[in-house]
Amino acid sequence: MGRFKASHEVRADDGRFTPGVSRDTPGKSAKETGAVIGVSDATVARARAVNVDAEAKAAVESGQQSINAAYKQTQEKKRHAKAAAPPAPVTTLLPEIPVSALRGVYTVAEWTALSARDRT
Repeated sequence: MGRFKASHEVRADDGRFTPGVSRDTPGKSAKETGAVIGVSDATVARARAVNVDAEAKAAVESGQQSINAAYKQTQEKKRHAKAAAPPAPVTTLLPEIPVSALRGVYTVAEWTALSARDRT
């Protein structure tokens, strides 16, 4: 019988389960840093995410935006960039069969170019 994943376990990037760790909660480092500087671990995690975006970082440092507002703006930019990214190209391991065949649709030219063996 296989091992069942408990609700508090998540699969790490390398495929292993990590008990008691959730990807949605900040880690130990964020908790320790937050305790030292007097903010929540979530604020530390958001600040680290904002630190990657130079524009958001500058707005927080100048006092124009809060860490939370800059974090939301950074996440929104990420969502838009992901949505605008072109889909990954479809490739095939059989170069003699056109990529459109993977979708089950051939053009007339592609169909006539196929050998009788490939048409079946």
